[in-house]
Amino acid sequence: MSHKNKNIKFLILLFGIFSFFGIPSKASAKIIWNNQMPPSNSFSRQSIPADIPNDNEKRRFIIVYHSQSIEVTEEIIEITDKAPIFEYDEVMTGVATEATVEAILEVEKMPEVAYIVEDFKLYTLDTRGNDLAGISAYQALSNDKGSGLAVAVIDDGVNYSHSAFFKTPANPKITSGALDNKGTYISDKIPFSYSYLDSGSKTQTQAGAHGSNVAGIIAADSSNAYQGGIPDAQLINLQALNPANGEGTLSGVIAAVNDAVSLNVDVINMSLGVGEQTGHIAVLENVVNAARSHGIIVACAAGNESSANFYPAPKLDLKA
Repeated sequence: MSHKNKNIKFLILLFGIFSFFGIPSKASAKIIWNNQMPPSNSFSRQSIPADIPNDNEKRRFIIVYHSQSIEVTEEIIEITDKAPIFEYDEVMTGVATEATVEAILEVEKMPEVAYIVEDFKLYTLDTRGNDLAGISAYQALSNDKGSGLAVAVIDDGVNYSHSAFFKTPANPKITSGALDNKGTYISDKIPFSYSYLDSGSKTQTQAGAHGSNVAGIIAADSSNAYQGGIPDAQLINLQALNPANGEGTLSGVIAAVNDAVSLNVDVINMSLGVGEQTGHIAVLENVVNAARSHGIIVACAAGNESSANFYPAPKLDLKA
């Protein structure tokens, strides 16, 4: 047998081996399941976990596309028989939706889908003092009062009926109607408010003490005792965590960051995270880096538990 024929047979054998084990490609999506951590936090193909039954129960997934496409969204709606919960177009291209395991495996086969992530819970983290809210970074953007700045607070909601948030900023950046048919204009101090919770109402129905505290540290301004680090800044209230228990979803937080970018804010504050480094944090890392690519400062709390790091702050060098 000639060397040429041997080489051809070797290549055929090698191709067969690669085909058997699988080579990631544009036509093969990846799924990160809730109870699995991909090696090195990379997106690697995961089998269905044994404790997730292939039944008709619907779970929430984040589906990321290779590029923007209305047709892809329409096909996903047809497969899942469910309208998207969130649509992303700034920090990533894709949707969050509910689907059975059987349906999501059909979505995975779509060549336009880059990867899929089962939704994940995030939690509020304590914030103490101006430095923990990233105030020094905010002040460096303009004068010490924060005139002309807009700060998005992604948390459990801001109590905008508190007198600390009544005073009108001298130079408001964002006005009413900032996003068409979305959000509630409260005042020039809080020109946009939206809830990403599962209550059905996109209007905040209950404010959280945690988010109100964070917002006060950042930009409270009243004639009484309340004075934040940059009192003349605007606050964008993006309620992605439940004020009752401090829990939120990765899909909701991504939607909040997406809207913050659309609103052209200067700063995003996220006093939230999770106490373990999972593949889901790699997704949030991509989202935060996308926001930063728009020139937005992003501050993430690392928690006050001295013996533990809370992600994503350590991964992103964003400890606040």
